Amino acid sequence: MQEPRNYYQASNYDKWFGAMNQEFTALEKNDTWDVVELAQGKKTIGSRWVCKLKLNPDGSVQRHKARLVAKGYNQIEATKWWPLLQLDINNAFLHGHLGEKVYIVPPEGYVLTVPGQCPHDHCFFLKITPNCFVASLAYVDEIFVTGNSNVEIVAVKSHLDTLFTIKDIGHAKYFLSLELARSAHGLLVTQQKYLHDIIRDAHLLDSKSAPTPLPHGLKLTADDGTLLVDPSPFRRLVGRHLYLGFTRPDVSFAINN
Repeated sequence: MQEPRNYYQASNYDKWFGAMNQEFTALEKNDTWDVVELAQGKKTIGSRWVCKLKLNPDGSVQRHKARLVAKGYNQIEATKWWPLLQLDINNAFLHGHLGEKVYIVPPEGYVLTVPGQCPHDHCFFLKITPNCFVASLAYVDEIFVTGNSNVEIVAVKSHLDTLFTIKDIGHAKYFLSLELARSAHGLLVTQQKYLHDIIRDAHLLDSKSAPTPLPHGLKLTADDGTLLVDPSPFRRLVGRHLYLGFTRPDVSFAINN
């Protein structure tokens, strides 16, 4: 299933349209904006819908997610920039403060009627006492919680549930393309699906495997080969391989060389 690139494509499909309605309802419920007349001398920036599929570790669709974003690339540096400072927080972006007023055009297909403001979020928390250690890590709308006290971990989750609408996923299994599996011997972290996606996107699914990611004795220089017309795909491929360093340091060594 393809991800729609704009409102008109998304509005033709019930699940994407429902995801946009859910996001818009949450925005209004959280009093995200003030509906105002445009102040004299101010300019608006546009808004657009970003639709993404959230996948399970096996690649199947978990849910359809729509986010409303401001076209921040239209802002002028130094005058309009605002700071962008495995529990799943619904609509986590609604809890961030802007340091100044930003005037934004209402999203396509919706009429604004209600006003407001959002509190800001943090990404890492620690609680340390002589008998307790609890750590919480947040990435956008996903949260990890760990520690040596089940009582304190439950307290953290309960407190978060009073602040946001959260979904307790249980033991972490998939996070930022990292597949997590716990056993009696410890925690196994793999990136099998992520690696398969790289191979597929590079059209190498039919290629033969190699014992090492870098031929022995290979030496590369800046003068080898010809210049690429568009280096962006190559840079993206290098970046994706560097991300494999979480579980495959041998690949990182090959890329750095």
